[in-house]
Amino acid sequence: MRGAVEFSGYILTGKTSWFLLSDPDKKTPTASIEVGHAYEGYVLSAYDSRTDEIRLQPQAGGNGTRELKLKLSAGAPRVVLSGAIDVGGDRIEVVRALFPIGEHTRIPLREGLVFSFRPTLAQDGSMKYAVMLEKYAKDGRKEVLSGPLVRVAPGTPFEGKVGDLQYRFRPQAP
Repeated sequence: MRGAVEFSGYILTGKTSWFLLSDPDKKTPTASIEVGHAYEGYVLSAYDSRTDEIRLQPQAGGNGTRELKLKLSAGAPRVVLSGAIDVGGDRIEVVRALFPIGEHTRIPLREGLVFSFRPTLAQDGSMKYAVMLEKYAKDGRKEVLSGPLVRVAPGTPFEGKVGDLQYRFRPQAP
């Protein structure tokens, strides 16, 4: 793992938490991983909510040689949200989420289903939210559904629908 990798945000729910890792040198979407899962030769072993720090341990057989501690990137523009994602009769309550503004984040909701989210700040100061749903069939086929771009004043709750997924978010204080 190169030093350029950053801890850029998180999504905390009542059941699962995803931690967002990004590499400013790469043009790929921000990776979202859970504690115990691997990323670039390391395994995310812990999150400390008091310090906003994650711990990465070298993965057996991976290229990591020492433990890494990454603090939440300071100064990066983010949007802080809470709300819910409903899909196929299941509800995911989002207690708190920090999304990097301008970055595309992919969140694996369940097997074969990925929620893609990108907040951006418009020139007029409004927030734009782009949402996509990626569905993967057992035979490997991928279907991408795009929702309408949502544009709201800063601090305004928003909601939308993409395929059978519905979402509702409320901006929160950082």
